[in-house]
Amino acid sequence: PSIFHASTPLRASVERMFEFHSNPRNLTEVMPPTLKLVSLKTDGPALEGRMIELHCRDWWIIPMHWTCRWKTVQAPDLLVDEIVKGPFRLFIHEHRFERRGAAEIEQNNRYPHAAKFRMRRRRSSTCAMGVSGRMPWPKLKMCGVPFVSARIERTALRSASPPWIRAMG
Repeated sequence: PSIFHASTPLRASVERMFEFHSNPRNLTEVMPPTLKLVSLKTDGPALEGRMIELHCRDWWIIPMHWTCRWKTVQAPDLLVDEIVKGPFRLFIHEHRFERRGAAEIEQNNRYPHAAKFRMRRRRSSTCAMGVSGRMPWPKLKMCGVPFVSARIERTALRSASPPWIRAMG
């Protein structure tokens, strides 16, 4: 698996950031502009074991279905959600909030992730796609392999700083 980590200093309280990120209804504030939420099903804010079901459209046409579970909820310092079903074999999203001063925090986002498909070498040293799951349009997935980590990085950076925090400057 790959791991992406982003650390962002913010002028906000850990309580405010924890409250924002623990509410799945705020996902639309941090999603990439090309990813549109079609439906969201959940029983409420973060609670260990609680499920979240997302139906999205990427680039306005590609359907994506995610089922996630809150794995760890330790208010106000730590939130961890993990994928149960969706486009990744492994996807864990960790938010860690650390106080840095009276009105400053550092938000650390960590994303271990692995696609449902992986590249492997054959003995002849040519690449072949190993599939461990179903994805729509199998031939397209080969085109998307290099973009998975870059997309996660852009989303993580956007997630680290929601609009109401970005406006604070």
